[in-house]
Amino acid sequence: MKLVEKAKNWFASKNVNVFHVIVIVALIASFVFSIITFYRAKAFINNGQSDKYAPVFVQSCIYTLKYNSVKLELVNEVDAYIKSVAPQSALDGYVIVEECIDNAIDICFVLSQGEQESHFGTAGLARRTNSVFNVFAYDGMGHDEISSQGKYKHPNYSVKPYIKLLKNDYLVNGKTEYDLMENGQYVNKNGARYASAETYEKMLLNKFSKIRQTTKIDSLAQEANKYKLFLGL
Repeated sequence: MKLVEKAKNWFASKNVNVFHVIVIVALIASFVFSIITFYRAKAFINNGQSDKYAPVFVQSCIYTLKYNSVKLELVNEVDAYIKSVAPQSALDGYVIVEECIDNAIDICFVLSQGEQESHFGTAGLARRTNSVFNVFAYDGMGHDEISSQGKYKHPNYSVKPYIKLLKNDYLVNGKTEYDLMENGQYVNKNGARYASAETYEKMLLNKFSKIRQTTKIDSLAQEANKYKLFLGL
């Protein structure tokens, strides 16, 4: 009792409300207990069995592995095609795959245009600008006339701006990649053509068809998209 009295007197001398102290201590104890309970419940459920191997979780892990496996095979297939066309190209297939899957763009279409525009950065002005798709470069322009927006320190950096341009300016109002390859129809929302060559769309379609027929890129891309949809990525 003397100890309790001394404690009360000490709290009183310090102007500390004993009730508040008790409440604070109780809250701290409750918080600590909740944390311990949470981690015990997280690690062990169903009579002590870990949820790590719950069927739903396992199935999700399997689909993730399949998705990554198919995606890696797709990247290798894209790399192989780029090197078959332009062995000296520094463009990485991984960038093409990532941007196309993220933006739901046909990989074969993007490859056909990268090949047509600059042989994947190894021909024409692209050898100096690193702009694989010649974005911001127009017929008759010299290197010095191209804005800084159309010059990149590596071909990889030119992919994202092209995909953005494609989505925002060309694949609009329900248009698809197939629509853009119809004669004279590769035009933006203002009616301006991507390139002035009269046979541009025909050449693009020929390359597109060749890629689909001679590689596994299209089928792998479809499989990757299927797993992506299942995983909600």
